[in-house]
Amino acid sequence: MLERLIKPVASTSAKNDTYRKYMGRHSKAVREGFLFEAMLIDYAILEDRLRSFLYHAGLLKTRNSIKIDSFRKSIQGIVNEYAEDDERKGVGIGSISGKLKILRCLTVWASTTEGVSIQEKYLTVLKRQMESLDSERVLQMIDEIKQWCKYRNEIIHCLMNKSIESVDSNLKEREEQGFELAKELSSVVKPIKKGNVIRRRVGLPV
Repeated sequence: MLERLIKPVASTSAKNDTYRKYMGRHSKAVREGFLFEAMLIDYAILEDRLRSFLYHAGLLKTRNSIKIDSFRKSIQGIVNEYAEDDERKGVGIGSISGKLKILRCLTVWASTTEGVSIQEKYLTVLKRQMESLDSERVLQMIDEIKQWCKYRNEIIHCLMNKSIESVDSNLKEREEQGFELAKELSSVVKPIKKGNVIRRRVGLPV
């Protein structure tokens, strides 16, 4: 069982309060030049919106689940089939790369598969909802998020080994890009989230 060092939010209103607080803190950080803090919040939004996608797409049993619901075994096959050569097999949600892989594989699957067995009620509903997305733009956005995350990782893990001039020359631009990607990802989640169609159709708690 994953031990949480920081207490998670317990309600939708608490989640809204959290967003309001840290969006305000993000604005202040950008305004006052604390761009590393702003990037931390950008990254946190990306992680949260990806997790929201997984939840509303019915892959998580509850909001606090730490792994894909066993009821969604079919997702494993889709991810394995559509995973790219540089992606490890398996379905994991413990990292942003794992969440991005699932989103990418499901996007490709939904946009290239003609249909699914009528016995697969969950996949039928999921595919219909995924088809409402602009698959070409989603895939492009995923590539952009991956590249942004590579930069963020170098900042987090290797900052003291980086040229000051190189970091300072495009830190503001990179932060702005991260924030824009976070907003775009949020808009991608909305059609999947709206009405909780997937979770309701397959009897998952909402």
